[in-house]
Amino acid sequence: MKTLKNAALVLGISLLLAPVVRAEGFVDVYGGVSKFGSFDATNSVKTSPSYATETNSDYPNSQALDSYVAGFRVGATKKWERFNLSLAYDNSFYNVGATPIDANRGYVTAFNGQGSGTYWRDSLGGLVWQPGVDLIAGVPLKYFRLYAGYGLIMPVMFYNYTAIDRNANTVTYNSTGASGSIGGHFIIGGRWFITKRLNLMVEDRIQSLYTPLVIKNSVRGANGVAYDSSFTFKDLPANQFLVGVGFAWGGE
Repeated sequence: MKTLKNAALVLGISLLLAPVVRAEGFVDVYGGVSKFGSFDATNSVKTSPSYATETNSDYPNSQALDSYVAGFRVGATKKWERFNLSLAYDNSFYNVGATPIDANRGYVTAFNGQGSGTYWRDSLGGLVWQPGVDLIAGVPLKYFRLYAGYGLIMPVMFYNYTAIDRNANTVTYNSTGASGSIGGHFIIGGRWFITKRLNLMVEDRIQSLYTPLVIKNSVRGANGVAYDSSFTFKDLPANQFLVGVGFAWGGE
């Protein structure tokens, strides 16, 4: 709930700041692909109170599956003769599906007092809603505008994790929840102006996380005991390539 309140705060502040610019308003609607780079992750498992031990496993250089991205951006642009400055609220959606890579090629072991239960973790992650605030500087040309900027993002992952016993091939546990993080992305792109108000945009974003993204209660033992556990994305670097349509209003 705290994560959702923080996301709402980001939205509220950005919407309050946009009118202050007193400039040309705009909205972009876009779609594209997100290609994730290698990342490090950690799995931490605490057993039941009668077996007060903890195991930690690192999964270096794990990979996440590529995902589609869709979203919109709304804000305002202040224009000068050779320079533009935009402040905008950005809202995007994409999916994260990551499989830890270890010596067993994706199999991980959760320990408990009765031995161990080994599970297959398939596409660990879920849908991500990512609000953020972008500050973008642009150079206007006759029919084209080049721009670059930086955005503060707050991805919120709605995860639905299923543990599967690889021996019995049956679902043994399901965990759902929401988890948030703070990160940033660098932006570079261009706009082709079809008319004064309508334009086509092409954009590339390189993003990373500044705080870990945690999936809670991701392990249950073979004896059915739920563990105090967490799977932590230490980082989740991504390169997002986007195309879209923009519409502007107001201004001169």
